[in-house]
Amino acid sequence: MDPTTLIAGSLFTRDYLGEAITAAPEWRAIDADALRNDLEAILARFPHGAGPNESQTERDLIWPVLHRLGWRAHLEQQNLSATGREDVPDGLLFLSDEVKAQANADPREWQRYAHGVAIVEAKRWDRPLDRRLGRDAESA
Repeated sequence: MDPTTLIAGSLFTRDYLGEAITAAPEWRAIDADALRNDLEAILARFPHGAGPNESQTERDLIWPVLHRLGWRAHLEQQNLSATGREDVPDGLLFLSDEVKAQANADPREWQRYAHGVAIVEAKRWDRPLDRRLGRDAESA
């Protein structure tokens, strides 16, 4: 499959996804058939027809996919604000277990974000991400 057919936004250019990324050693190290098979197996086990909620989507789809993509060093539900529990993303990804250990050494959860490289924010399966939903729809 041509990776440029998956572009819906403008985060990466078509030239980058179609050509430049394929020259990277990390890209060349990927066994594309094994990756595709593993991701298809994860998706096949996921109960999309049953309307899974956010927690189930996160646990049974998002974390297994991230793990298969190599993201093993992570923390879940770290408070992003110094006070209260207003900003609590679903996960924080680190480049290595060593960096995660450095983050864990800080007792202030919100300071751990300085060590991370990506934030995970999960939503329920099939939730529209391009518009705000009403209260009734949010809990559905």
